[in-house]
Amino acid sequence: IMFIALMLNNFLLCACQILDSREITGIAFEKSPLVNSQVRLLDAKGKTLHGLTDAQGRYFFSLHNITAPLLISVSTGPASDCVVNSRLRPICMSVLVDQFSKESIQIANINPLTDRLVSDVSVMKGFIGPQQWINSNSVGDIQQDWIDQSRLFLKRGFGDAFVSAKLTDGKNFNPATYSADQHDIAASVFSL
Repeated sequence: IMFIALMLNNFLLCACQILDSREITGIAFEKSPLVNSQVRLLDAKGKTLHGLTDAQGRYFFSLHNITAPLLISVSTGPASDCVVNSRLRPICMSVLVDQFSKESIQIANINPLTDRLVSDVSVMKGFIGPQQWINSNSVGDIQQDWIDQSRLFLKRGFGDAFVSAKLTDGKNFNPATYSADQHDIAASVFSL
């Protein structure tokens, strides 16, 4: 019995370490990579993490004790300036991660199209736009219908451009989860 208990304990410890080693990464991009930009992750329980993008516009966060869904935002200047319209605003964009994949590294790119998806969902939640939702410090309830509808709007508006650009999975291309090898092609669509 002692042997079984020890084996079970080692298995659980190993499983926890696997879960604890998950991370989320992505490229923040608007006409070019957003270098040294502020990144903020807000999880379903209100936990907030802060970081900076690197020289390629990439960010990384550990997902230890992080609960989906997530709102991740990036700004090239003070995030407080993202809701001001009386002076020049920094570039401010976001991505919604509604659930985690089974992969140890989650991809959540941030670009104008992911920001459009967040904008659509934020309006369905009753916010003026994505920055007001982010500043509420609460992800709150998100209906799957809202996510599906925002993705349908994106597909209708950009599906042909995704196919023409020869992006993997064309009409079903996801601007949040595309792989790094698709970035240059995707960037050409974002820069239109």
